[in-house]
Amino acid sequence: MFCCSSMDSTLKLVDFEKKKPKWVVNEHARGVYSFDYSRSYNFIVSCGLERSILLWNPFTGRSIGTLQGHTASVQDVIVNEQDSQLVSVSIDKVIKIWEYTGQKIGSLLSHTILRDNQWYVCIALF
Repeated sequence: MFCCSSMDSTLKLVDFEKKKPKWVVNEHARGVYSFDYSRSYNFIVSCGLERSILLWNPFTGRSIGTLQGHTASVQDVIVNEQDSQLVSVSIDKVIKIWEYTGQKIGSLLSHTILRDNQWYVCIALF
């Protein structure tokens, strides 16, 4: 299985052996920039042109939640399994850290990065 996203607002989980989608969702209002998967909590998280982050059941493709809090398009989102966190960055240079425990996810920290008007469009954890 592999997951892919597109600027046509779709997120797809594709069965590589059968060469066809297991599920396709198009609940993003506009294009999907990024997604990640949490093995520990079994969810997929995605972001795009709208200001929200969407969470999905990886087995069914059903929506299991929406995170609100950014005031601009969300460019990237990643799962930090070690610290049970999601980290997102928006085009207005705001990084948000979302803490999750079980079924509850809440905003833990919001930080704006200003540096010579440079764009930050992706994040990585080391």
